[in-house]
Amino acid sequence: MVIAGSVSLMSGCQKQSQDLPPQAEAALHYYLNVECLVGEKTRKPFSDLKEIFEKKLDADEKQALKGRLEKLLSAGPDKATEAEIERATKEEFIQEQAFLKENQSMLGLKQEDLKILKNETQREYIDENLQRVKRRYRERAGIALAAIDPKAAADALDRLDEKERAELETVIQAALSSQPRTPKRPVARPLAP
Repeated sequence: MVIAGSVSLMSGCQKQSQDLPPQAEAALHYYLNVECLVGEKTRKPFSDLKEIFEKKLDADEKQALKGRLEKLLSAGPDKATEAEIERATKEEFIQEQAFLKENQSMLGLKQEDLKILKNETQREYIDENLQRVKRRYRERAGIALAAIDPKAAADALDRLDEKERAELETVIQAALSSQPRTPKRPVARPLAP
């Protein structure tokens, strides 16, 4: 499920001097924007991105991806991506309000709950969604960067204020500790004489 309709901007970060190959750009976009539901059988966005980094990028492209992830970790999505998210969220809000108006009786919501939903302003709705997306971009960028270059991730986190750093470190550590470890090849032992 892609949030906010379909965010069409590729990576949430302005192009840098070194463009990423289309496959890496697509994997980064997918990783940042797709929310996998529990039990949903789908691609594995984190694994796809990491595999492309490890097996398909040259040194310059790896640096470009690391730079993009550092920028996303530090600042979140760029202004163009934020504008696209805001546009999609406005449409989503209008559709949700129309749905609530047309289906009040079928929803089974208490009057209090329905009143709260109807009283939420479009600006509140947009701001809440934008903050959630920014947070997700930063968390996912931190997770990916920590997986491919822990030192770069630590350096980027050190530039954040203490509260932000602590919150992001907690999320990153939890995510990386839940990732399956890639088994290492067994080392061949010399035969006994």
